[in-house]
Amino acid sequence: MIKTNDNIEIVNEYQAIVNYVNSNDTYKPEEKNKFLSKADPWLIAAAKACGDTVVTLEQLVDSQSRKVKIPNICQVFNVAYISPFDMLR
Repeated sequence: MIKTNDNIEIVNEYQAIVNYVNSNDTYKPEEKNKFLSKADPWLIAAAKACGDTVVTLEQLVDSQSRKVKIPNICQVFNVAYISPFDMLR
């Protein structure tokens, strides 16, 4: 659950994620824009700030992938992530 004082931390984590994605030369520019235009970075930032787990169908990809994937960003920022199937178990 997000508390009022978590909002500043969420914004700070969000900014760190944006900076990381934008500064990563491995990702294609269009993939950066696609990832950053969605709610994904906000969800990861909120999970990081609140100590929660991200639930995603996306799979971890090689670090040289040109696409930005939720599990890879979670891994960089030490955010737990699981699949919906694991969540239901």
